[in-house]
Amino acid sequence: MTRPDSSGPARPNPGDLVEKVHDFLYHCLLAAKKAARGELFVALQSIDCYLRRQLFELLQIRDDLVRERPTAWYGARMLELRADKATIAGLAATCAGYELTSIRGALEATIALHRSLAGDVFDRLGLIYPDEAETRVRAMIAEIELTWPANQSRA
Repeated sequence: MTRPDSSGPARPNPGDLVEKVHDFLYHCLLAAKKAARGELFVALQSIDCYLRRQLFELLQIRDDLVRERPTAWYGARMLELRADKATIAGLAATCAGYELTSIRGALEATIALHRSLAGDVFDRLGLIYPDEAETRVRAMIAEIELTWPANQSRA
């Protein structure tokens, strides 16, 4: 990250941001594959730990850009006081239970919130969000979901 001047927040490196989006999308795809294999706890761990931590980091970047000054964040601590209601609702939707349908919904909510936050960050920095990568990953997840046990016909 670079600082435009000493008073503003650190500006994320554009290449790093694109790499973070690709990494995030890869882990969404991985969570979908784990769920399809019946590894529900691993899928939950991916969503609840790794992906949500990435959402928190993106939220911090966005809020630093909005406030035009860096702030200290400690994971989700005091998140309800710092984030807007739509973001809080989006984060709540990323919480899943130990059930395939719940995991599917949480994964979709995770991708949607990421797109919203990352899109805002990219816009504020004058960058182009990598829509094509997200579209491909969403299509791959849709194909994987067709193999989930609830979607398979029983002969």
